Amino acid sequence: MLIGLIGLLIVLALIGGMAAFSKARNKAALDWPTVEGEIVHSEATSKWSTDSQGHAVMRYKADIHFRYTVDGKTYDGKRITFLSAIIDTAAKAQALCDRYPLGARPPVYYNPKKPEDSVLERREAK
Repeated sequence: MLIGLIGLLIVLALIGGMAAFSKARNKAALDWPTVEGEIVHSEATSKWSTDSQGHAVMRYKADIHFRYTVDGKTYDGKRITFLSAIIDTAAKAQALCDRYPLGARPPVYYNPKKPEDSVLERREAK
């Protein structure tokens, strides 16, 4: 019983740490410069998975890839945001893909110290 409780506390601490890290990265990205990117892949996908209790659940994803150039070097990215956003329906996944259709040229926010680190959306955490 005690070992199970300790394990649960460790998992909760890891989840909290990852959330804090994502929020910190999102905050840093608010000051990043932008370049024009190009969407090279945009597809709503789904697959069966299991939740923490072992129940079968459908997982949805907006699989979006983009390309951008900084100082003459081309990079590929696929991170939409640093903040976690649960996509719980096929319609939400498709809406995100519709916002970034193949060939679109959205701004890409990139880390000036590490240009391969990029994101399509940055916003204030609520």
